[in-house]
Amino acid sequence: MRMNEPVVAPHRRTVSVTSSERGLFEFTNRAVRVQSSRDGDQGVRAVDLLLASLAMCVAGTVRAYAEHHGVDGLARVTVDVTGEEVGPPTRLAKAILALRLDGELNDDDRARLRRAGAHCKIHTTLSRGVDVQFL
Repeated sequence: MRMNEPVVAPHRRTVSVTSSERGLFEFTNRAVRVQSSRDGDQGVRAVDLLLASLAMCVAGTVRAYAEHHGVDGLARVTVDVTGEEVGPPTRLAKAILALRLDGELNDDDRARLRRAGAHCKIHTTLSRGVDVQFL
């Protein structure tokens, strides 16, 4: 933990992935069900879900910031994320975000919204790392 960060009880989220057939997967969080295959020829790949999580978090953080800080001119937020894979071992080495803010915004509002997006939960997690434990 970094200095001056308050200690907060963890908020837990659980998702489930099941593979009942060779190479086929089903993801659910009890609200959404996504089917996929290991090679991505059916549905989305796992890395697509990770990149989509980052894009959704950035967009949601930007939208929330605008609503809570009186930035009324924001009409639409679009986030495109490109992941660069390297290996071995195969992994994402880089995520490149293109953030588009549509609406009647001045330069100061655009800068504030971009800064807010860079502090979303998923970006912070990926930047600082996460303790992954196998049970």
